[in-house]
Amino acid sequence: MKKSIIGTGIIIAVCSLGSIVFIQQIKAMNYAKKEMIPTSYAENQQLSSNLINQVNEEFSYTIQETKPEDEQTIQTITKEEASKIAVTAIQTLFQDEIGNKTIDITYIPKKESGVRDLWHGEIIISDDKTYLFEVDATTGELFSVRTEHVFEDVKITGMDKALLDNYDQYVQLTKDLVENYEIITGDQISFEYESQGAFSSEYGANIDITIKAISNNGQEANITFSRYNQKLVGVQYDGAVKEYKRLEEQLAEEIEQSSDFWLTEDELEDDLQEYDIDQQEEERLKQEADETMGNFELRKEEIELRDDMEINEQQEEELKRQAEKKWAEQESSYVIEK
Repeated sequence: MKKSIIGTGIIIAVCSLGSIVFIQQIKAMNYAKKEMIPTSYAENQQLSSNLINQVNEEFSYTIQETKPEDEQTIQTITKEEASKIAVTAIQTLFQDEIGNKTIDITYIPKKESGVRDLWHGEIIISDDKTYLFEVDATTGELFSVRTEHVFEDVKITGMDKALLDNYDQYVQLTKDLVENYEIITGDQISFEYESQGAFSSEYGANIDITIKAISNNGQEANITFSRYNQKLVGVQYDGAVKEYKRLEEQLAEEIEQSSDFWLTEDELEDDLQEYDIDQQEEERLKQEADETMGNFELRKEEIELRDDMEINEQQEEELKRQAEKKWAEQESSYVIEK
């Protein structure tokens, strides 16, 4: 029997372990302050209720909430329900037990997330392993789940270009996950390469690859696996893929329409001329500094030479005085003997 994890979401793009994130996610986060995307929740209300009813009541963990200063929301999903939904997904998808751990959960209003009112949670398992999740605070939809699991022997070396043409291994992993847990549904599901990424912390690093699953009914999901050990890293659900895509498109459109982002040829030429002038000024100051330093060194050598000469003159005078004294003593001795 298939297990079902149903919801919409976005892989957490910026995490406590210092991820290297994808361009689409960066743009979306930068644009998140603007509340311009209409969202419809009606079709998912029943799914959310069913998922809540499936949650195991026997989890052993502590919930620790952080609230924004100006919280204004109508929450139909409590932080306890959101935590149970997320822990259920983590234990199901990652086959990992979450027990006797603290869940740090924060409410993020739509005006900040740019998408929906969200519960954002973090579960630190160990120094090298953390789980992150987001749950819709209105509907209880699982918005995203992700693990930041790093390894000491992993080095971030950039993109593996061979995977651009041959990623069959990860397509099969994605296919198995989608079918086993009904990440998306449909009569036909296709798979394509989406992106590569990496994340790191002081305890190590990990490198990943994301495969997009596309259903014939229009649903999409991004599934991320580690390129290091082929383990699941995260799931980005249908709603998030589409919403953040719209955010990116709106951002691109605003940039294109805004003169602030573009320079005319004359403005560009002026900027280049100013840059050249700045470069010339920098070179001039550097030359003056070198000359000043050179003069300082010469003066230093001159002082040292003069000091040496004075010492030599003093030594010469002392030797002369000692010689004259010795000569006088010898003359005196000669006179007495005579």
